Amino acid sequence: MAGWAGAELSVLNPLRTLWLALAAAFLLALLLQLAPAGLLPSCALFQDLIRYGKTKLSGPRRPAVCRAFDIPKRYFSHFYVVSVLWNGFLLWFLSQSLFLGAPFPKWLRALLRTLGATQFPALEMEPKASQMIGKCFITQSIFHPLFFFKPEKKHSPVGSLPLSLPLWVVGELTLSAFLVLVFLWVHSLRRLFECFYISVFSNSVIHIVQYCFGLVYYVLVGLTVLSQVPMDDKNVYVLGKNLLLPARWFHVLGTMMYLWSSAHQYECHVILSNLRRNKKGVIVHCQHKIPFGDWFEYVSSANYLAELMIYISMAVTFGFHNLTWWLVVTYVFFSQALSAFFNHKFYKSTFVSYPKHRKAFLPFLF
Repeated sequence: MAGWAGAELSVLNPLRTLWLALAAAFLLALLLQLAPAGLLPSCALFQDLIRYGKTKLSGPRRPAVCRAFDIPKRYFSHFYVVSVLWNGFLLWFLSQSLFLGAPFPKWLRALLRTLGATQFPALEMEPKASQMIGKCFITQSIFHPLFFFKPEKKHSPVGSLPLSLPLWVVGELTLSAFLVLVFLWVHSLRRLFECFYISVFSNSVIHIVQYCFGLVYYVLVGLTVLSQVPMDDKNVYVLGKNLLLPARWFHVLGTMMYLWSSAHQYECHVILSNLRRNKKGVIVHCQHKIPFGDWFEYVSSANYLAELMIYISMAVTFGFHNLTWWLVVTYVFFSQALSAFFNHKFYKSTFVSYPKHRKAFLPFLF
């Protein structure tokens, strides 16, 4: 595993570079907000781009030129429409490849290679390969750590994994990517349902740049997951009827964490929605109130904390060692922390009786 980890760190492909840059940008923005007031950038556009919704109200005065690019925050639902369609599209292609042996379209293979997808020499696609992996998994205990694998010294010039891997390792990596793409699609479908039937949006706004970024984000994150599937020039490994054979303990743990985090996020959105409804479920106002219950007892932005936990559960499903996805998690952490910081500041400045023991984002810490 040491050699593998070294290879992971040695290659900074386009996807990793992009996620690292995004994480660094949001970290810088967060540090600037934590700095003394005199050091904060006075640029109105900068402040406008890092705030959205109610936090724009508590920020500096917005000039007319910034307000000209406002669009309703309820357009958040468009992000999940795009994600359900696009990532469902990718999931369909992946399923066709994994279970039927259908190659990815040429344009998709070219795009994944450009982004830095892991490349292997021709993978065995014959039925014998499926039998081999079945026998291999029977001999490998489900608790046998992946860290015992020692890769060859040669590495792909495009990706970051060894040119040659045992089929049981390829099966694990493939199943991990498949599960994470399913998680992403189900997450987007649930969030779309919540936008239509749970959430109560006020007249708050987001900047059009934030809107465009959100649309691109869900396209990019789906491609990031798909790029983690081991494949040769045309094909990915065919799981066929052996879907559960590559399953390992981290697949089970990641799935459980995903379901747990998703349930908490759903509960948090229901709590926020009920603040604007009466006991019969009828919307009575669009004002802001103090949320109580579930993780809101510990942090001001419990739904953001749940979002982070969902992405961490996907990192667990990847087997803990996927550097690319940990960069995605790092970006999610800093972007959600920045938004949580503004939310916390808004609640404290708006409500005199706001619970003093609550933190912004991380229980007992921040």
